[in-house]
Amino acid sequence: MRKMRIIYSVFGLVVLGCMLLISPSRRAEADQSVGISGGESVFLPLITTPPEFTPQINAPYLPGTFDWNLSAISWFGKVNLTDNYVDVRTAYSGDSLRVKIHVFDKWIYYDPTPTPDTLKEWDAVSIYIDLDGNVGSSPSTNSYLFTSQINKFEPFDDWRAAWQGNGSGWDLSGLSFTTVNDYRGNSPNSGQDSKGWWISFEIPFTSLGLAAPPPDGTTWGIGFQAFDADDAAGTPVQPQAWPRELDPLRPDSWGVLRFGIPEPQTRPAEAATTVEIRHGLNGAVVTDGHVGGRFLCGGGLGLSDFFDGWGDINLAGDHNFNIQNQHDLADWPCFSKAYITFPLNQVPPGKKIVAANLRLYINGNSGQTAPGPIPDSFIQILMSSEPWGETSITWNNAPYAWQNYGGRWVTPMPLVSPPLPWDWDVTAAIQDAYTLGLPARLILYSSDIAPQHTGKYFLASESGGTNEVKRPTLTVEWTDP
Repeated sequence: MRKMRIIYSVFGLVVLGCMLLISPSRRAEADQSVGISGGESVFLPLITTPPEFTPQINAPYLPGTFDWNLSAISWFGKVNLTDNYVDVRTAYSGDSLRVKIHVFDKWIYYDPTPTPDTLKEWDAVSIYIDLDGNVGSSPSTNSYLFTSQINKFEPFDDWRAAWQGNGSGWDLSGLSFTTVNDYRGNSPNSGQDSKGWWISFEIPFTSLGLAAPPPDGTTWGIGFQAFDADDAAGTPVQPQAWPRELDPLRPDSWGVLRFGIPEPQTRPAEAATTVEIRHGLNGAVVTDGHVGGRFLCGGGLGLSDFFDGWGDINLAGDHNFNIQNQHDLADWPCFSKAYITFPLNQVPPGKKIVAANLRLYINGNSGQTAPGPIPDSFIQILMSSEPWGETSITWNNAPYAWQNYGGRWVTPMPLVSPPLPWDWDVTAAIQDAYTLGLPARLILYSSDIAPQHTGKYFLASESGGTNEVKRPTLTVEWTDP
């Protein structure tokens, strides 16, 4: 994969070079689209999805007792009165691929008498898989489609179905897979407000013709669609998709599923040069911000209905940022992601990145004065290929993740304590960003399964006084290639 990315990046530079010869206005657009002029507030894509930026989910292998906390987190969609937002947790075990979908949805509706052909006309999710990768202009016999609709009944058999590609479309199949689902709020089909619903898929490898999990590093094509109906008539709402350009009949428009978390390139034995990148240090400009519910679960934002406006709030200027997620959708207004962009121009061109570390200082967490234990959080590192602006980024317009790079457990901060440091190994992510000539546009989010009190607050680049040295810091080591 890394060799392919390098080839793609060279191709991208050739294409960009041609574009730069067109006109000054097109040259400015190209600069913003690849981030080479520092234009982090506007994204003007010249190509829908350049090959090196095809979104990718790196799924961890979780043997033994399956722990959803460690699953790869990704997302798509929006929060408003019409659209739905979706969190996706992905991992695999020794016998199956497992995907858990959480949907923020104000009105939940299902079909009491479903058929396979009508599953997508109500609240439902589809997963597209191609064992050959995200290639091909039509579904082959190695392409699979799994759909499940939300409902209130077990064993859920009538509300799920599978299809297999036939070279031009999809044939209904009896392939075995299981789902479990539930909702939060008022009962489905009640017409009353709810918070959302979730569906968990377990797809045996044997149903895909495999006797065991694919080897580490194997890549498949994968895509998701979330369908929505917001009234008893089943009036369809525009589905949300990952990737955004997904076409159900074109696997080459899907994303990538990689089995295993990418490892960084091997570190050489020779001594390395080290640089610390922190806002204000040696002139570096580090931009960070968070999107979501801030520190009070959306309180103080002046909203009477979180579905109407929560997703469009900008939180620029906060001296701390929150990272929070949980399984219980009752509290989704508490959820929060953090975005941090580090420039890499202090690393000279033509070097080899051998190590990189992200240090954040925890400065609090949710539930500090609540009864009961406060859970640890598995906070993940992801990266975006798209620029964003601190004064304009919101939950709804924030870039999707390009891919994920693992994470680490973070324990709650003691009730009385100075800010405490936590470190993430981000070598693989920084190697990718540097190879592609991009700043390091990091995203931090969690896949926590705990019921509540999962928020972790960290000092931001706006921190001043004695906390200036505790701002987010990226330490990069490099050698000559």
